[in-house]
Amino acid sequence: MFRFAIGLILCLISWLSFGIDGFYLGGGMALNQTSAENIYKTYSVAGADKAMGSYLGNQTKNSVGTYFNGGYQFNDYFATEASYLWSNNQVYQPSAQDGGNKTFLGSQNLVAANVIFLYPFTDWFNLKVRGGIAWERATMTDYAGSPMTDGFTSVLGIGTSFYIFKHISLDLDYINYGLLLPLNLHYNANNNSVINGNPPANAATVTNNDLILGVNYHF
Repeated sequence: MFRFAIGLILCLISWLSFGIDGFYLGGGMALNQTSAENIYKTYSVAGADKAMGSYLGNQTKNSVGTYFNGGYQFNDYFATEASYLWSNNQVYQPSAQDGGNKTFLGSQNLVAANVIFLYPFTDWFNLKVRGGIAWERATMTDYAGSPMTDGFTSVLGIGTSFYIFKHISLDLDYINYGLLLPLNLHYNANNNSVINGNPPANAATVTNNDLILGVNYHF
């Protein structure tokens, strides 16, 4: 009787939880960690003809963002996917050099094109490996140079998908943006010159690490 019950449960899981090829859409929550290196910050001083500047060095900030994705699974082993990630805001602290001037915000928007390779351990559990490229807009409201920088960055990731029903999967993904191609922040305002520091063009780089828990609907 016990073996019969176990067999019946396994058959039910197999019937409910079978991944299908074709289009899928989804979204979820992203636990984001942004690492910015060699940041400069500017601030205005009454009577000065240039912006004052201070070096903030390397900073790592965490945030909870949102993630949306859609793709097409060609077979059990291969899919392509487009995705959008918003990191939400991170708060950067001023340095002691500028007398405790105001904090400033940073955030990243990333639109990516991915190629995904899958390994189906069972009909309802897959391992995923991804690679691709993303267009990124990094925003920092008060750093030296343009407050927005656009550019391309690399995408690498691993993850799993677990089908809880035939058309619905829970997905857990770790995605890195920038390991192979980090985004360079452009310091191009004030003729590349600030008091107490001359940040060179492309001085700072930004990378993002994200742990994403999402739900996908497979049509």
